[in-house]
Amino acid sequence: MSKIFKIDGRDYVASLPTGWLSETYKENEFDQALRAGCKLDLSKASWCWEVLEDGTQLLRGVPTLDRNWVPVQTALPEIGFRPVLMPLVDDAPVFDDTVYAGKDGQTVKLGSLRVKDGDITIENTKKGTPIEWGVFGGKLIALTNLVDGVTYEELAKMGYGSYNPDEKIDETILSGGYILLTTYAMLSAEEYEETEDWDETPITYVAIKFEYLLNNLKELKYFDLSDLLYNYTYDDLEYFAIEAMSDHAVAFMYRPSLDKKFRFPVTCKRSAMYALLDFVSGHLQENGFESASKYIDCWLEL
Repeated sequence: MSKIFKIDGRDYVASLPTGWLSETYKENEFDQALRAGCKLDLSKASWCWEVLEDGTQLLRGVPTLDRNWVPVQTALPEIGFRPVLMPLVDDAPVFDDTVYAGKDGQTVKLGSLRVKDGDITIENTKKGTPIEWGVFGGKLIALTNLVDGVTYEELAKMGYGSYNPDEKIDETILSGGYILLTTYAMLSAEEYEETEDWDETPITYVAIKFEYLLNNLKELKYFDLSDLLYNYTYDDLEYFAIEAMSDHAVAFMYRPSLDKKFRFPVTCKRSAMYALLDFVSGHLQENGFESASKYIDCWLEL
């Protein structure tokens, strides 16, 4: 989740940075900023947007650059709020990547911090001490935590995150660097005839490469990955999933209501097989086959 502020006459989306990393995928916002040369203060940890079903949240920025999962209620002086700002096109909720184009690694001063009545806002630069940001990929990331000692739960209440213990966010992320999304199923001519009179259109679970999603957020008209995951519709992704399949960015499609439940790309990478096994493991566990699921999980960890 994110918030929109008007800073010095321009609208910006403020959100927590993505920070997830797998062996096969490294293009999250925190790592992008580091590779762009942003002078980030790593002496303290910063909340990222990724949350697990067990109520733990991802932290980045500790001196060793380790990724730590801690309870969302954790309140420590060395853990804080470091937002990412994304400039928008005038009067439109679309990322404007031209504002800071060609300035990766540079430091800019923009906006000032306001903390009042349990809320954190960013105001015009002249209203207080200017905030220093690092530029990466057209976006800005605060060089240091703007507020320390704040919990993720508190940030979620302010609109910077979304936490509900019943949400299974961890099931969205699959091994191999894939994200599991849902949309309308891609049907053959024969399948279309068979399902034409159904009350509901068949759906498909599609595993799309994490990097591919991030690179196409602008096309999908979402602010960031968390905005997409929490707010996307089946219509948004129907044709995008087809494009992703043709671009070799899909591990598999699972269509539970059809006879041919799985569809695979012509060629599958090793990482796609990891994603498939992870999905099958979760499906087995949901249907009461915990032992089989554990065997697969153990194999994945080898």
